[in-house]
Amino acid sequence: MFSYSKVTCFERCPLAYKLAYIDKVKQTVTSALIRGSKTHKVFENLENIEDYFGTEGYEIAKNFLETEVGKSHLNEIKSALKEHKFGIKKENNVLVPCKYNDENALFHGIIDLLNGNHILDYKTGSAKSFENQDWSQLTWYAIWLFLNSDFEEIKITYMYVEHNVENSKILKRSELPMYMFDMLSRIKAVKDFENNPTDEFKKSWLCSWCTCKEHCSHYSDPEKLTNFEVKF
Repeated sequence: MFSYSKVTCFERCPLAYKLAYIDKVKQTVTSALIRGSKTHKVFENLENIEDYFGTEGYEIAKNFLETEVGKSHLNEIKSALKEHKFGIKKENNVLVPCKYNDENALFHGIIDLLNGNHILDYKTGSAKSFENQDWSQLTWYAIWLFLNSDFEEIKITYMYVEHNVENSKILKRSELPMYMFDMLSRIKAVKDFENNPTDEFKKSWLCSWCTCKEHCSHYSDPEKLTNFEVKF
C-alpha cells in the first residue's frame, strides 16, 4: 500500500526509501514533523481550540485564522469533513474507491478538509508560489473524489498557514486519465525499486531534514553533501 509521502520519499532519495520502508530503520522525528502534527491537531479540534492554548500549534492556527486567507475559509473549515481517510484499489484493472485500510488498497491518504467538491490541505513551513506549487498530492486525492462522485470539476487548495498564502487549482474530470497515469506510473517506479532495491543516494538540501539521516553514511560524511545542485 502506498501513500503520497512514500512515493515522494523514493523520488527524493531511493536510499532514504530503502532505509525507511525496506530496512525499516528507526527514524528520527524532526521538529518540522512535530510542528506540523501539532498544528493539524488544533485545526481538527477548532471547537475546543482553547484547550491547546500555549502550544505552538495553537499560535499557528490562531494567527492563521486572523489572516485574510484564514478568514476567507473560516466557515468552510468549521463545516467541512475533517481528516477524511480514503483508499483506491484496482479491480479488474480499473481503479475504484475503497476503505483506507483495505488490504487490497494500492494507494491511500487522509484529506485535511473535504467540502463538497473542494479539497483543502494545511501546510506548515515554507510557502510555495503558484508557479512552483507541486499539485500532485491533492490531485491524487482528487482521483478518489472523482471516482466516488459525479463532480465534473474539483477544486484543490493548499493553505500555507504560517504565511497567509493559498494556492488553488481546478481539476477536470476530462483530465482524469492523465491524473491516474501520473499516479500509477510513479507508484510502479517505487514497486520496481522494491523488487530490486539499491543504495542509490540523491543529495539535496533536504538531507538535513531526512528522518533516516542517522543511518545514512553520506550524511555522516559532510564532504559528500557539498556542491549539490538546487533547482528553482
